[in-house]
Amino acid sequence: MGSPIGLLQKHFPLAFPKKPNAKVPLKIGIHKDLLEQAEALGMTASDIRAAMKKWVKGKRYAECLVAGAARIDLQGKEVGFVTKDEVERASNAEVKLCSA
Repeated sequence: MGSPIGLLQKHFPLAFPKKPNAKVPLKIGIHKDLLEQAEALGMTASDIRAAMKKWVKGKRYAECLVAGAARIDLQGKEVGFVTKDEVERASNAEVKLCSA
């Protein structure tokens, strides 16, 4: 098995682009979509939570959170937009898409 993030990038390249491509704002609750596919991906729920926490931490993800930017699902389809409130919360605290 590859790294959990590597597996996500392999199966969902539009949602989890590889460097040097910019990260994209993910659908709120996308981890639930991943959990539904965990077995097929060969990942555990713990793998998914850890990968998601690592993915949304840091400068590259913070830079993509701009008010009005499209949020995307696993297939890269637009499913909403980043709100001004979300940008403010992200700048004041660690972005959390996954529940512990």
